[in-house]
Amino acid sequence: MFTVKIAAALFAVSVLVAGVGTESVREAGYERGPALVTTCTAITDPGEYELTRDVVSERYDCFRIESDGVVLDGGGHEITPSDGLRELGVRLAMPTPDHVGVGVRVGSRRPVAAVTVRNVRFVGLDVGVSVSNAENVRISGVGAEDVATGILVTSSGDVFVTNSVVVGSAEDGVVVRDSTGVVVADTTVEDGLVAGVVLESVEDGRLTRVRARGNDGDGLLVAESDGVALDSSRAEANGVGLLLMDSHGVAVTGLVAERNEFAGVGLVRSDGNRIRDVRVGGTTGRRPVLDAPSDLWLYASSENCAENVSVEGGGGWVVYMRDGSTDNRVAALTDGLSSVSFVGSDVAVAFGDALGESGRSSGGAPVVEPTGPAWSYDPATAACS
Repeated sequence: MFTVKIAAALFAVSVLVAGVGTESVREAGYERGPALVTTCTAITDPGEYELTRDVVSERYDCFRIESDGVVLDGGGHEITPSDGLRELGVRLAMPTPDHVGVGVRVGSRRPVAAVTVRNVRFVGLDVGVSVSNAENVRISGVGAEDVATGILVTSSGDVFVTNSVVVGSAEDGVVVRDSTGVVVADTTVEDGLVAGVVLESVEDGRLTRVRARGNDGDGLLVAESDGVALDSSRAEANGVGLLLMDSHGVAVTGLVAERNEFAGVGLVRSDGNRIRDVRVGGTTGRRPVLDAPSDLWLYASSENCAENVSVEGGGGWVVYMRDGSTDNRVAALTDGLSSVSFVGSDVAVAFGDALGESGRSSGGAPVVEPTGPAWSYDPATAACS
């Protein structure tokens, strides 16, 4: 879907650029204060620029930053697509025809570095801020509502996304793809139709103090990535709270993943990850994607370790490993009254009478059931190495 979406968007860009021509802002300098801008434009020289009013965009890329050393301050103003731009999206049969255009595009045509975009709002666009082929980029104070994607980072490095909010996205809210050293911090993504925050093919990325809430898909998705760190974040009332897919060496600490529909934390074909000091529970079971929903769910994932996991509320399976999920260690899994530690392969574990009509009864012995022929359950107390 995303590939088709990008192709349509690029075609739209070529149509609009050919028909409109390019405005440029020039001769701005820090020593003279910011250059004031009032309409969509290309920024081709370094300096500080400040938007002084709301803008209705007539072109696919409202602002294009094509220079190093640029600061664009939106002044709290809003960028929205014009009716003509929306009509073009419908004519081109784009995947999200009601969301057309990019608010601020950083890089893409040529590499850029040392760029800041801050304090700006986007409504009704395809992408609020798009960063591609760029280094040392700072995005802060961005608000995006009723967009397809709020912030998109591709093929870039050393990018910081902070203090931003994306609400009601038609696709993934914040996306980082094919990038290195990207940090998303103090950012909220909620009520989206797909995933909240996505890291795909990312090395040494970090999510810290991120909140994903009420997204139909995964709240936080880490896919095909290595060495990602996630700390002090919350994933609540999503399809899945946190999903690791084809990812390795991910370190998760201080996560709260509660009231999600299928799983609090899910792992798919992901090995050698560490999950510590997390709180899960209240998994509703309203979305049985493959089989039994659970607070921790593993599919074809091995040699992972979850330590100091607190389960609060709800019933059903606490841990569910299946399809060749082998040698996974769980240390100090507790519901407040009981605590269990074990090394397991293709096994389901719950507290007390987890599957009874009365739900989980705290304080009972763990319920252990196999999920495959090569299952094993070995009580163990050793912590994660």
